[in-house]
Amino acid sequence: MTALELRLISERVPGRVGWDFSPMRVEEDQPPWRYEDVVRKYLTAGGRILDIGTGGGELFSTFEQEIGRGAGIDISRPRIEAAVANRRSGGHCNLEFLLMDAAWLAVKDSTFDAALAHHADFTCDEVLRVLRPGGVFVSQQMGERNTENIFQAFRWGSFGQFWRKQYRTRGGVFQTSADKASIFRSLGAEIIALSEYDVDQYLADLDSLVFFLKASPLPEAFEPEKHWRPVAELIDRYSTPRGIRTNAHRELLVARKP
Repeated sequence: MTALELRLISERVPGRVGWDFSPMRVEEDQPPWRYEDVVRKYLTAGGRILDIGTGGGELFSTFEQEIGRGAGIDISRPRIEAAVANRRSGGHCNLEFLLMDAAWLAVKDSTFDAALAHHADFTCDEVLRVLRPGGVFVSQQMGERNTENIFQAFRWGSFGQFWRKQYRTRGGVFQTSADKASIFRSLGAEIIALSEYDVDQYLADLDSLVFFLKASPLPEAFEPEKHWRPVAELIDRYSTPRGIRTNAHRELLVARKP
């Protein structure tokens, strides 16, 4: 692997649109749950669903046929524009996508039957405010050890350290799902599920690794000339017949409003 070779690969790998990571071919060892399966336990045919941090609506749209109405929100205008374009092309007529900050939901009290947050930040009291009594919130977040060997190869510390620094810079405090569960309990909510897993994950090829490095929020913007050595280290140390091995650390939280 040379800087020139990595540059050529980077030029052919597409950029991310919305929050679509489908160009990245990845598989992982069997986890104890699948986010989509957990969500479907709490969907109802006529239900009104809020999706926090919807990105381009890629994942939220897969639930369209199982709900009544849905609202996907995101703080990023380009991602909401991508979600609206995806809705028009996909015919998702019962979904709407709105530019909105999850910390200050411009939504009436007790509006939704369920709320979702997939790898997106949220505020516990706002979530409970917009849920109807008995409504359920489902969250899956990336854990602090996520993609541990990639962070080590790039000398970035850890995923958790990176995000703790990000929150400090913004004047906030990074909270794990366990921290959020404690807040929900203090607000009177019932914690239905609180769990985590850490399993091996495999990026199928070098294009998938490069897409991950270009598309993911990371401590540094990817530059082939600067980062070819860490990429070469990952290839040398972690290549397997299944792909380049890393890990997926995930946290699950399910809470019910009283």
